[in-house]
Amino acid sequence: MHRPFDSFVILAEMRTGSNFLESNINEVPGLHSYGEVFNPYQFNGPGQEKMLGITLAERDADPMKLIEKMRANFDGVYGFRLFHDHDARVFDHV
Repeated sequence: MHRPFDSFVILAEMRTGSNFLESNINEVPGLHSYGEVFNPYQFNGPGQEKMLGITLAERDADPMKLIEKMRANFDGVYGFRLFHDHDARVFDHV
């Protein structure tokens, strides 16, 4: 079945309810949000050194590598949260 799109981005800021929105999205079959994966300091939380086998250093060197891994890892519509202070290079691809 053809889908009109295969990914999404939640453009948000702190204290805007994006965690609540994301948790509800993740309850819908076929949808998955990976969280703040382009936060400059961490993936989704302190101490998480890898995501889908990609290290922070690898993500910082090539953010598209992580986007490609997210796409390959989920057979549905995937997305992530993006804040104003996250990796600006990602904006060109979303």
